[in-house]
Amino acid sequence: MLAPDPPLTFEEYITYKETERFLDSLIFSRPIPHFAPQKTPPPSRKNPLGVERIASFLQAAGKSHLNNRYIHITGTSGKSSTAYIMSGLLQAQNYRTGLFTSPHITTVAELLQVDGRLPSTREMVALVERFKPLIDIEYEQKGLGMISHFECLVALALEYFFQRQTDYVVLEVGVGGRYDATNVIERAEVCVITRIGLDHTNILGNTLPEIAHDKIGILKKDCPLITAEQNPEILSIFREEADRFDSDVEVLGQDFWIEQVRAEQKGTVFHYRSQSHVYSDLTVSACGAYQARNAALAIRSLELISERNHRPIDEHALRRGLQQVHIPVRYELVNDSPPVILDGAHNPDKMKSLTSFLQQRVGQDDIIIVCGFTSGKQPRKMLASLLQVSRTFFLTRVITAHRECEEPFHLKQLLESFDAPANITIRLDPFMALDAAVDMARQQGKVVCVAGSLYLAGHLRQRWYPECDILQHRHLFPVCPHHFSRDRVGE
Repeated sequence: MLAPDPPLTFEEYITYKETERFLDSLIFSRPIPHFAPQKTPPPSRKNPLGVERIASFLQAAGKSHLNNRYIHITGTSGKSSTAYIMSGLLQAQNYRTGLFTSPHITTVAELLQVDGRLPSTREMVALVERFKPLIDIEYEQKGLGMISHFECLVALALEYFFQRQTDYVVLEVGVGGRYDATNVIERAEVCVITRIGLDHTNILGNTLPEIAHDKIGILKKDCPLITAEQNPEILSIFREEADRFDSDVEVLGQDFWIEQVRAEQKGTVFHYRSQSHVYSDLTVSACGAYQARNAALAIRSLELISERNHRPIDEHALRRGLQQVHIPVRYELVNDSPPVILDGAHNPDKMKSLTSFLQQRVGQDDIIIVCGFTSGKQPRKMLASLLQVSRTFFLTRVITAHRECEEPFHLKQLLESFDAPANITIRLDPFMALDAAVDMARQQGKVVCVAGSLYLAGHLRQRWYPECDILQHRHLFPVCPHHFSRDRVGE
């Protein structure tokens, strides 16, 4: 049992926020192609493409990231959930595990988790202070442009994981794969691609094959690829790239299988089968049948790691690891009376999965939606899905420096364009939208669901899990695993 950290002082919190403010200053005011190619090459090297800039930065920092062992994960939907499950399984097998997922839900320190714990505010401040001079030097002397916000966070995480002597790092791609800052790593134990869909089309391409070509760019030599993708055209792209790297490709449904998937009150139950193991009635605490796919990818990755280490899998620990996985803002129940669900679904495929699950659990007349979207996310398709489960909407803004948001009035016009009468209310302040929805749900005996953006869900999650509590306890679930009984709305 770890000794509790000393109370977080006001001065320490302010210093941490100043550090976070410095990191936010690295967010570009206008998009620049720091991780994706342009059709027309830029006239200068001020904003280089690909991983050139972060590679130079990490070399100046000592290249310690090359000593980590990585499980690299990409895909359009499910990559964060797979990363959390993978991390939980590795921890249960007594591997010290680093976890990097993005974007952060509440506070930037959560991108540097080791065995489920965030760095202390002192560790975070010290790490950033060490890197600040390197940022200046790279900017002034290398001619590669300013280190971006995401590049800096990746560099901080990889350095921290090395300092903490992790056995494995579960590394989730930010956007795409080939040109993503996380692809600065040179080797990986396993690469995972969940499924491919249309998202970030302005960066990755307008067709599934274009997006697949970018995602498969994370593959490394002699590194097995595990995927849940089923599209034959996309699998052909994966196999062609794998041949170049002398890598094996294993496909869910062809090389390993899940069966008898069913949703239950405490999570998702399924059977798992591969050439190595057969596990019956596994339960992953995350809700939704699609989570069985994500869990299968993580289990197969663990099997390959165990084979390489000549270390048998402890089945009891595997089952415990699945049951103890908690994934923030993925169908996360944060309030009981009335029920409030936070979900970060932010593209049509994810929204379809969410609404399908809601239809199985809650009647259409019993759901109140609080939603907002960042721009470029096909809001019409997502609203069409939400109309299948609700006719009561509180529309709000997504407040973040990272993305522009869709105007709530525009969302109202889109909803009104459907042949489906709906009760629509605009509240520009997200917390006012949440409070109004909760008041209505309490009076009418209904359920509130927040959806449309990870940023929105993470912002409103602070009603139950304030940043100061998370930083004090160094955990995204300060009272885990009994957080479902909390009722703090209206306090």
